[in-house]
Amino acid sequence: MSLSPKEISSLVDECLNNFLAAEQVKLALEKIDIHTGRIESSNTESIYLQNVIKYLCRHNRLEEWLNAVADDGFPFAERYLECITQMSSKDKQFGSYRIISRVGQGTIGNVYLAHDENGHRVTLKLITKEIVSKFSNKEELLQRFQRESNYAMLLNHPHIVRTVDSGNIDGNLYIASEYIVGKSLEDLLKDSSPLPVKQAVTIISDVLLGLEEISKNNLVHRNLKPSNILLSADGMAKIVDLGLLRSVSSDATLLTRTGNIMGTPAYMSPEQINAEKDIDIRTDLYSVGVIFYLCLCGDLPFQGSSALDIVEMHLKSPVPEPSVSINKKLLDFIRHLMEKDRSLRPASPKDALKILASIHEDPESTFAIGQLGTISRIPISVEKQAPDATYSGTGTIVTQNVLTPTSTASPLQSTKLVCEVEGVQHRLFVYAKDSLQIGRNSIEKEQQDICLRPLPAKGNEDGIRQISGKHFKIFVQNGSAYIQDLGSTVGTTLDGRQLIANEAVKLPALSTAVVANVIHLEISVIDNSPADTIGEIGSCRCEPSVFIRRKNNTPHHSYLLLVGKAALKWEDASFCAMEKGSNEILNVNNTLWLSGSVCGDGKAEPIGEGYSFSNQNSRFSFGVIRAEDQK
Repeated sequence: MSLSPKEISSLVDECLNNFLAAEQVKLALEKIDIHTGRIESSNTESIYLQNVIKYLCRHNRLEEWLNAVADDGFPFAERYLECITQMSSKDKQFGSYRIISRVGQGTIGNVYLAHDENGHRVTLKLITKEIVSKFSNKEELLQRFQRESNYAMLLNHPHIVRTVDSGNIDGNLYIASEYIVGKSLEDLLKDSSPLPVKQAVTIISDVLLGLEEISKNNLVHRNLKPSNILLSADGMAKIVDLGLLRSVSSDATLLTRTGNIMGTPAYMSPEQINAEKDIDIRTDLYSVGVIFYLCLCGDLPFQGSSALDIVEMHLKSPVPEPSVSINKKLLDFIRHLMEKDRSLRPASPKDALKILASIHEDPESTFAIGQLGTISRIPISVEKQAPDATYSGTGTIVTQNVLTPTSTASPLQSTKLVCEVEGVQHRLFVYAKDSLQIGRNSIEKEQQDICLRPLPAKGNEDGIRQISGKHFKIFVQNGSAYIQDLGSTVGTTLDGRQLIANEAVKLPALSTAVVANVIHLEISVIDNSPADTIGEIGSCRCEPSVFIRRKNNTPHHSYLLLVGKAALKWEDASFCAMEKGSNEILNVNNTLWLSGSVCGDGKAEPIGEGYSFSNQNSRFSFGVIRAEDQK
């Protein structure tokens, strides 16, 4: 139903007359934040007013209504008009980003849903120059912001929300990260707390995997809490806010010169409270222990009437017995993570994950340590979102395809696709992620995705030794694909050019790489437009994918780094991948889905272990990638 400004004004009149006295109402409405338009009040009449304003925003009628009621006893209308004018003239276009809507508010900045110049959805966090001006040492703040945002852009992991861009536009700081369809752990706990044990263990396992990647890059999050853990629609946990907003607001210490608490005392380790200079990843493990306690028990371990009371308990009090019954081994694990002396905690997230996997009692659950294994997830309920339009790069807007999932089965994050022809197994190894590390080491080794060796091993010993354990990697970032030699002994060439160690080189549409003068790879970069959305599960990204085919030695092995989507084709008794085709494989929230003729129009099927289909007199089967598959 569409309401006129007069009708909306009457509704607000009725709201105000039926609740608080006029003076109290005016006091509540004066709390409007002029920079954000947000009403900083939980009073019933303010909540009602916010709902009215949301309605008007959806129908592009807000400014019209505010003009209509500004002179009728609504002093707040003028303030809102000023806010809307600012938003219209400034915030809708910020640099190369077009802001769609405000989706949240951080400690010192607002969070927006935006589109980049290619039409990709991103989460954009803005710290305006007005806020920056409030800091006494602005130059140091700006330098620290740039340094730490650069660190964050180095992290590329399924359990970390990817930072894609950051910078300073006219004194306004911004951070752009991938957009995740889902909700925060904080929101999930508001809806259902405590969590089922299986779900809590899975979420904590995901967080530990993300922290392991952070630790390997010699970084520490230092502000881990439920609001900084996002859950995609399939239940996968991702760490967000990699110390950026927190760092620029609180520097590296907990206490300011005036002794005020900065940060989130409920989740802080003793060494962080004491502002020790040599804080390491074990401070994040302490926070994980607090979060795990909250997930399983429904309450924080330490609660007090003030922040200082809570700080005191973190420093001196043992972890209390929970008010609900939980598994003793899991409680002991939490206490292990929350040892006051960090030397008594697990040494790393990987060690903590191994302990957790060993004590978990559900025989049907397995845990991904490194790159292997699967996690049994519980999907979460998220608000259904209309698919955005995506920019095609040709000046036109292309609407996303919306597909219906055919099953609630859990899809794999990587898979081995096999087709047998005349007794030879042709294998395509598919990875739903942003980067692949490739070398001689077995995939059982830490952080190794592809074991690249001349086959068979017997008779090819010299060639195997030529390839370094961690030889090179291929990754996708900010709409482009790159190859990078990892300091290998013999080296890597791309189209005859020797790659400089640890220097990323952009991949052309088609190229040939030679690894250690032994194995030749044909590399194709596959564009992805438009992006597809699968029901409420999420969307694949408008990012390129990379198809890699062995040209010599075991040419029936090929690899696909699937960042967005790619069409699969069986041609000349081998796999190939291209931009469009009758059957497409999709990466949605780092899980694998299939769409096209084998699924039916408008449908998508999760690719799980044992999934198979037939096409053109050939049978294709999917399975888990095992170490022996590539040796």
